[in-house]
Amino acid sequence: MSSERLSPHELLRCDGVPAGLRARVLQAGNGRVLRLHLPAARRWHPDVASVVLKHVPDDAAGDHVFWPIAEHDFYVELADDCGVRVPRLYAAERAGTGHGYRLLLEDLAPGGNVHGFLDCTLPEAEQAVEALARLHARAWGKTTDAAYAAIPRHDAASLEAMLSEVRRLRPAFLARVAAAAGDALARALSALLDEFDCGHEPRWQTPETLTHGDFHRGNLIFADDGVAVLDWQAIRVHRGGVDLAFFLCSSLSSAGRRRFERRLLAHYQRALLEQGVGPLELAALMQDYARGLRCCLARAVYVIGSRRLDPAVEAGYCTHGLPRLAAALRDSVRADGG
Repeated sequence: MSSERLSPHELLRCDGVPAGLRARVLQAGNGRVLRLHLPAARRWHPDVASVVLKHVPDDAAGDHVFWPIAEHDFYVELADDCGVRVPRLYAAERAGTGHGYRLLLEDLAPGGNVHGFLDCTLPEAEQAVEALARLHARAWGKTTDAAYAAIPRHDAASLEAMLSEVRRLRPAFLARVAAAAGDALARALSALLDEFDCGHEPRWQTPETLTHGDFHRGNLIFADDGVAVLDWQAIRVHRGGVDLAFFLCSSLSSAGRRRFERRLLAHYQRALLEQGVGPLELAALMQDYARGLRCCLARAVYVIGSRRLDPAVEAGYCTHGLPRLAAALRDSVRADGG
């Protein structure tokens, strides 16, 4: 076994696993994510026993129709003052000629972080929406500042792309849902797509802010000192209601969401006000939350209809996530008097 210490930049540029290191593949879909375990003799710092190496090549980083992946820019430019705890950045570089990149990050879950669809307890959900409020408050109404110039935006061009893709991929999406979860769910989602016209831009009640884009239990680490947020590949300038909608649908059961939805939205409102955002009416947040649910459905059409997900992840999305999203959308119709 080699006894030479490896610097962060040497690890960052490794195409394989350096001799003498153990590695575990954490993700092999949209790029590759490895956990590297460092023997004591090879650590550049005695407390760094493992790191996370993320390599997203050009073809994966530019694969999103709605936005290119801007995770590299987030970690380099914004992570230190984004309002929430994120993995420490040890090294970063662009990889390739387009949007590809490599990141060497702090390993916040050396024992193995949570994957899949798991539910939050109510205290965890309250901590999570507090973290969202801190993230959103930092950029609330300030997204025209130069600091956010590199972050993709939900604008007229991306809306047109979304509308086109939702229409094109709808048949494939419904067919894949039917195969994975049954015809009844596919019919329900088809009716909701007709009801909402998911390519139509809703009238948002709150300003733009910086959104995580994939805020769910599997990307959160709860500790005594607060919540850490992982996986910033879907970051963009949008409305906070989209993050709230995705979190509540993906990280609470339908019964739990119905029971605690208003309480958690009010908790988010209070947390925003404590961060100096305001005046802010709960009714406006609730309207944007309902509109965010439509955006979640449009996203589901794209990622499932275009086969962008690992098959096991897609199966979980169809059997677990989509029934919850459909229930939340139906509830929002009833709340609006539909």
